Amino acid sequence: METTMTKKPDGWTAKTIIPMGEDRELHIETSKFDRRLATRASVCKRDGHFLVHCFGLSRDGSGDFRMRMETTEARVTEKSVREQHARNLEQAGMALALAREHYARQAARAAQEVAA
Repeated sequence: METTMTKKPDGWTAKTIIPMGEDRELHIETSKFDRRLATRASVCKRDGHFLVHCFGLSRDGSGDFRMRMETTEARVTEKSVREQHARNLEQAGMALALAREHYARQAARAAQEVAA
């Protein structure tokens, strides 16, 4: 698990990618979001040289997994981004488990639809 730090026009960003299998990756990113410092987790599927993330349009669990892990009022400095990201990486196992549960529910729902 490797974290990259980059400086963008709106401040620093930290990103860690955790492989999940089946060409899926859990991306944990800490950056400025809605004028705050936010850490978010989302799953993307690798398709050749591209990463694909499908947004669900309802609360029925469709689309790819995403969640907000932490939001603070901290300034988006290298130090604050690094510290908040490290704090949230301690919860990466929980985010990974929630993501796996999300896809297991989707698979079960798809199997029910095929059986019906």
